[in-house]
Amino acid sequence: MSRMNSRVYFLVLFVFGLLFNQAVHSMVPTWVANRGGVKPPRLDLGSGAELNSARARSVMVWMGLEITGEDVPSDLVLIHYYRRDLTAVSYEQYELGAGSALTLIPGISNVTAAIESDGLQAWPMIISASLPNIEALLENQSALIGEAVSTALRLNYTGYNVDFEPTAEANASVAREYAQFLNNFADALHAAGKKLSVDIASWNTFWNFTALANTSVDTFYDMDTYAASYADFESALTYVNSTLPSSKIGVALITQNVNTGTPLSYEEVEERFTLVESYGIGRIAIWDMPLPTFWWNFTSSFLNTSLGGIPPLQVQSYTLSPTEFDANQSANLNLNLTVKGGLPPYLYELLLDGQMFFATTTPEPNLTLTVPLGVLVVGNHTFSVTVTDQEDTTILTLNKTIVVNPDPQITLFTANITNNLTVDQSVLLQVRVIGGTPPYTYTWYVNGQKLPTSNTSSKIVIRNLNIGENQVSVVIEDSAGYTITTKLYTVDVVTPRTVTTYSPTPSLSRSPSSDLNRKIIYFALMVILMIALTLLYFRAKRRGVLL
Repeated sequence: MSRMNSRVYFLVLFVFGLLFNQAVHSMVPTWVANRGGVKPPRLDLGSGAELNSARARSVMVWMGLEITGEDVPSDLVLIHYYRRDLTAVSYEQYELGAGSALTLIPGISNVTAAIESDGLQAWPMIISASLPNIEALLENQSALIGEAVSTALRLNYTGYNVDFEPTAEANASVAREYAQFLNNFADALHAAGKKLSVDIASWNTFWNFTALANTSVDTFYDMDTYAASYADFESALTYVNSTLPSSKIGVALITQNVNTGTPLSYEEVEERFTLVESYGIGRIAIWDMPLPTFWWNFTSSFLNTSLGGIPPLQVQSYTLSPTEFDANQSANLNLNLTVKGGLPPYLYELLLDGQMFFATTTPEPNLTLTVPLGVLVVGNHTFSVTVTDQEDTTILTLNKTIVVNPDPQITLFTANITNNLTVDQSVLLQVRVIGGTPPYTYTWYVNGQKLPTSNTSSKIVIRNLNIGENQVSVVIEDSAGYTITTKLYTVDVVTPRTVTTYSPTPSLSRSPSSDLNRKIIYFALMVILMIALTLLYFRAKRRGVLL
């Protein structure tokens, strides 16, 4: 936020800010960089939070947007989830252009709607580092004031945050005229139901604290409290408290040491918040997003709120495909995982057979990527993902099973006799596949010619074979694209023998009924013969012929 007396000094801060933002959005959560990688303990936050609009205290964060190379979508996500621990957002939006015009900064993001949808106050900034442009404005104030008021009404701004930091030293007359301009601007905004906050410091006579104290500006954010050391911070706080009405004082905080660019430690931030509260100051503003995680503990405490109301972290959807591969086939998975709840950014850790092999951090609740696992050993493998949010809440997805099949083995066989077949006979052939990844397709060949048969059938009936040896083969392809061909299978076909039957006399055909009659006659004759023999026997016995 600071544009200090020296452009070089501002450049140093800008570079350190970019490096710090990059570190925060690296492969580990932001809290890893804080206090030796251990997430700081939460403060005792109390209870009974009021709505943001009704709070006596306020916490505002600044967004540098494209001016500082900010990751705007990511920081808007953070602001959304921490919205109960904020009251306002101020963001680079306008600059003092030529002819004292209110000029939209070229290429700047429009975040007003996102901020207001979170129930937060929107304070677009009006910036300038040009003393000649500022002096021209002081000579012709009405145009800018009129345009700013109408714009605030049209876009529903809470008010403006004026950040004029001339690089050249201003004289006492300019300082008094600037205070008068701020008073005029604040009065015009108040008449429209809007407010004005102003960033001030003591390193340039441009800011006359005594003159500023008598204006109708709502809040002055003192940038002297960017001080690197605690002693300088305390001195700055003492000075502003002695020169401005306490009702108008806002303390500007910065997340880094302005001399070294290193993030302030948990203890250093705690000291500053404690001192601010001891002075009874109820307004703070912090440069700039994204804040290190533990800062939200202090903003929560300052507003006497808690981080409650955040929905629990949980898996919303989780798909992985494909999950079946052949041996020696590179396993490339398509992962799509969506979580809901929790506090971003999220740390996603991918596990294969329980071992983490890849991790990434993103503020997005959706992770979609291609996972190249390479060639896996034959068998079943487990795949899962752990997700950890900023509050150190960790969830684990269900295990997905990845199957790696052995290379397919095939056997071609038949239940028929395939030797000495005749041309009018058929043969049933069948192929058995073991391994590979089903389903399979089959392409049959006889004597090198492809058969017009279904490619999904493992069986085939072959007819009308040529006389002699016929070579049969089949090509099998599994769903993973692995192709294998059977060995040639031989089916022998011979010429059928001709059988000639010679009959010298015509054969008489007999019906089944004539055969039955013959048998009956034969049986009757046998019965008659037995009766005759019996009669002869008894007659001979009476005559004494038989002894």
